[in-house]
Amino acid sequence: MSRWTPAHDRTHYQQAETLNRTCAPYWWVMWSPSLRLYIAFYRGPARITPLRHSDPAHLTDHARYVARALARGRPP
Repeated sequence: MSRWTPAHDRTHYQQAETLNRTCAPYWWVMWSPSLRLYIAFYRGPARITPLRHSDPAHLTDHARYVARALARGRPP
């Protein structure tokens, strides 16, 4: 078995870039190879704990839920 390199996670990094476009401008998304998770950082004025999930669809749904809650003036 070969040693791990970033190339092994190419699809995850590409998915993170797609999530960045999908969740912009309020979220910045990255793939964490050490955690094996996508992490979304809120870029708005509220203090939101970074979202973490291994499934990009679930992460996107959670980010949208938080955005809707903030738009209603309710903390998520």
